[in-house]
Amino acid sequence: MSEGGTTDDELQGGTLVALVAMALGIFVVANDFTALSVAIVDIEGDLDTTLNRAQWVINADTVVFGVLIVTGGSAMPWAR
Repeated sequence: MSEGGTTDDELQGGTLVALVAMALGIFVVANDFTALSVAIVDIEGDLDTTLNRAQWVINADTVVFGVLIVTGGSAMPWAR
């Protein structure tokens, strides 16, 4: 029994859930980035822009998506 009345097994279970949630979030962001990287030529053609500007669109999407994953994860009840 550790301080605060929780057992070490409860702490390790919560740590495992947090680890799995973060790993899943990283996988989703990486998967999104990979899909956009494959489609960059089509994005460039559809938006009638240069490759440099299309890369900025992909980077902005990745940053916003990553921030939403992290802030959304902080709302999980077991993360508190």
